Amino acid sequence: MSRARSFTKAEIMDAARAAAETGLCAKLCPTGEIIFTHGAKNDNLPPPTPEDVLEDWLNGRKARGAAHR
Repeated sequence: MSRARSFTKAEIMDAARAAAETGLCAKLCPTGEIIFTHGAKNDNLPPPTPEDVLEDWLNGRKARGAAHR
């Protein structure tokens, strides 16, 4: 198995600039590919469970509630 590709700062900036100009999202793959897609959604992540959504919502409320006090 080969090592994952690391991108230089210039390559990352070029990909971000090209994505912004075209209205797309850039995905930098460990294989060295740069894929431009219509959404920033990561296809490798499973959809969140209802329990995860509730936990995130509760944690967000706690963080916001503490900031307002």
